[in-house]
Amino acid sequence: MAASGTLATLIGFFGDWHWYADLFSHLRPQYCVWFGLTIALTLYFRQRLALFIALLGLCINVAALLPYGLPWRNEQGAQAQAAPQTFAIINLLYGNREAARVCDYLRSVKPDVVVFQEVGFFWASALEELSDLYPYRTIKARKDGFGSAIYSRQKPLEATIRVAGERESDYAVFATWETDGQRVNLVGVHPDKPDKEWKVKNRKTYLANVTQWCSEKAQAGEPIIALGDFNATPWSSSLRRFTRETKLRNANQGVIFGATWNVYQPHRLLIDHAFLSQHWSLLHREIGPDVGSDHRPLLVRAALHKGATANSKSP
Repeated sequence: MAASGTLATLIGFFGDWHWYADLFSHLRPQYCVWFGLTIALTLYFRQRLALFIALLGLCINVAALLPYGLPWRNEQGAQAQAAPQTFAIINLLYGNREAARVCDYLRSVKPDVVVFQEVGFFWASALEELSDLYPYRTIKARKDGFGSAIYSRQKPLEATIRVAGERESDYAVFATWETDGQRVNLVGVHPDKPDKEWKVKNRKTYLANVTQWCSEKAQAGEPIIALGDFNATPWSSSLRRFTRETKLRNANQGVIFGATWNVYQPHRLLIDHAFLSQHWSLLHREIGPDVGSDHRPLLVRAALHKGATANSKSP
């Protein structure tokens, strides 16, 4: 038990060299639990070598997870200037038909902007029940369920859904609003699962295009929020690269065991994220209830702080 867990732990560090190795990195919280149980067993059976290996494996994983477990801290001296804005991301699950649960949840929390993923024709119709709450809606539904949608309470300057990867179903949502004379930019993402080599190559293209968009907005000094089902944990190679290249901060900072997918199975993972540029102060972050999907919603409330958009350009 101890040896197999340690081997899996070490393989996960080679994700930058091979996509398959990166799959092992996602389960670091589970490795910690595994090693904790192993340590208890080795103490009971007095197996010193196995105990040493298990302690070593536990320490390695704790060290790897520690930077992500430190609590979010807003920038020192940052002071909220604009009214708080609430963003939600919901992967609906193509086969899910619990529309009432989704609508009831959104009416209870009333986010300003909602990004939906896995939008098929059923959901494009069912979500019209929210038209009174969200008068501004941009939807691209697909028969295969890989559609996307963005609903907002405020009229956007721009809201488009376009292909960001190599397939016609590789949608990303791009939107811009004006708040108190300031431009605010959002990108909603849903790259491929990294479970096959061709998918890994495709998601690299997808995330590279999203990163380029974020860089352009950052150069203009404009606030950014990037959210969605990234199909990756914060400590995986692909998401570490995205964080490093965009210089965005993950609102899931400080969360290790708060999985958003698949919450009823042992391989539950934190793969839905909201990334904020330095212009934002994070006020609240929560994982929503079961809405019939294999994902739970992610809700983030943030406010622009003073001096955040000093370099923003008017449209």
